[in-house]
Amino acid sequence: MGWWSLTTAIMTCWIPSFMLKKYGGMTSPMVQKAWREKVTLCLLIFLLCVLLGFFTYSFTATFCKKDPIPTFTVSEVSKYTSDYKPHIFIINGDLYDLTDFIQKGGDIYAPEVFANYTGKDASPLF
Repeated sequence: MGWWSLTTAIMTCWIPSFMLKKYGGMTSPMVQKAWREKVTLCLLIFLLCVLLGFFTYSFTATFCKKDPIPTFTVSEVSKYTSDYKPHIFIINGDLYDLTDFIQKGGDIYAPEVFANYTGKDASPLF
C-alpha cells in the first residue's frame, strides 16, 4: 500500500465500504477507490483553503504582539498654537506631525496655510 492509498484510507475511514455499496451503488472496489480518492482530494483542498485563510486573516493577530496605540485628546492637541513647535494636526481623525515638512520648505504655502490649523482639525484642507 503506497502513501496515497494510505492517505485516502485515513481521510475516508469514516465512510465504510458497505455504505458505499448499499447507498452509493458502488459495488466495484476500483470505483470505491476512485471515489475515496476524489473525496480525499476535496478534503485536502478544503484544509489547504482553511490554512490559507488562517495565514491571511488570523496569523498576525494570533502570533504577533500588538503595541498599544497612543491616544490623544483634542485638549492635548489644542495646546499647540501656530507659534509653537511641533506643528501637530488632526487630519481625518489621525494625528500628524508636519514640523519637518514645514521647516524644510516642502511647500511654499504650507507655513501660512497650516499656521491656522496647528493644534486643530485640518481635515477640511484635505
